Parts: sequence; C-alpha cells; structure tokens
Amino acid sequence: MKFLLVTDLDNTLVGDDRATLALNQRLRSLRSQFCLVYATGRSYTSTCELIAQKQLLDPDYLIAGVGSEIYQNGTLDLDWATHLSHNWDKLAVASIAQQFSQLELQSPLEQNPWKMSFFWKKHRQQQPPFSAIYSKKYLPPDSRLKSFLAAT
Repeated sequence: MKFLLVTDLDNTLVGDDRATLALNQRLRSLRSQFCLVYATGRSYTSTCELIAQKQLLDPDYLIAGVGSEIYQNGTLDLDWATHLSHNWDKLAVASIAQQFSQLELQSPLEQNPWKMSFFWKKHRQQQPPFSAIYSKKYLPPDSRLKSFLAAT
C-alpha cells in the first residue's frame, strides 16, 4: 500500500535548507512507498525553478497556480483544465478588475488560462466593500452576470 504525502512548498517543505536536505534524504529512501504531491500558490514555472534550486524530489503530482493547474509527472491534467474552463470568462474578470485602481496585474509568469493574479496596491483611494463587487455598479453589461445577481 502506498501513502499520500501532500505538502506546500514555501515555509513548509522549503525554508530551512538543512531540514529540507535531511527530509529529502529520508524521503528518497522511502520513495517507492508514497505518492508525492506539491500543492502551491506558485506558478508552474516558478515551482519547477524552486524544485531544481532546492533539489527537491520530483513529485508525482503538482498542484500549482493556487489550484488552477494540476500536473501528473510533468503533464498537464487536461480533464482539470477543461473543468476549469467551463463557464470561465477571463475577459469578464479583467473587465471587473479594471474598475479597481488598487488592483495591479501580476507578471505574465503568474498568469495562466484559468486564473488571473493581482497585487493589492496599498494607500490608494478607499476600496469599496467586497460586497460592492457584486453590485450592478461594478459589473459589465453581461446578461449572465445580471441573471446571477437577480437570483442571489
């Protein structure tokens, strides 16, 4: 029977180089006994760079981009990508986000087809409450969104 080992990377598996090295050596000796999964908010590219830099074990699965990408042995899970793509409207998200001056799009490396990532710029004009995002004032003229609002 195999065990499932799922871990975050930053300040969990990685953060203390000596401890990470010792753990990796121990895990390497037991590698056939578990399925290894890294779950991280990092982008796929950034995660692969960290795995190489810290000489981490290659995972069986990698959940990257705050769950928006799943890879099995380095191959994108197309079923997950298809599931996330259903009713995902990146243009609608971008349209709404443009209305908030405090949001700053993160670098292209942090973006992927199934999510948009932003920084929150502090010390700008007062942000409306989060609930205001769902008001008609902040939504683009999209009948699906208006229908959603009417139903909630």
